[in-house]
Amino acid sequence: MGFSNMVYPGANHTRFHHALGCLHLMQNAVRILRFKGVSISDSEEDGLYIAILLHDIGHMLTFRPLFTQKEMTATEQQKFDQHSIVGVAMLKNIDTIPIGN
Repeated sequence: MGFSNMVYPGANHTRFHHALGCLHLMQNAVRILRFKGVSISDSEEDGLYIAILLHDIGHMLTFRPLFTQKEMTATEQQKFDQHSIVGVAMLKNIDTIPIGN
């Protein structure tokens, strides 16, 4: 998005903003599904929210903005193409991370 936020102050699209937008859409989806009578447990809801927040975690290796004007190098493109595999590898041992009590 380049410098569009200089003209439109709310025009930001970092990975953080992208993740929050995805979370918002998932919350809407859960609310609508429940309204339509679909049974979603609290643990399933939590899992959906965690999954949507982490869905692009593999992109961390490229350290690139979501949208950029510059062409990717071959190495950057290869890393970008592998982001799902990298994300899975990063999360393989997530259950060993101490969270809460």
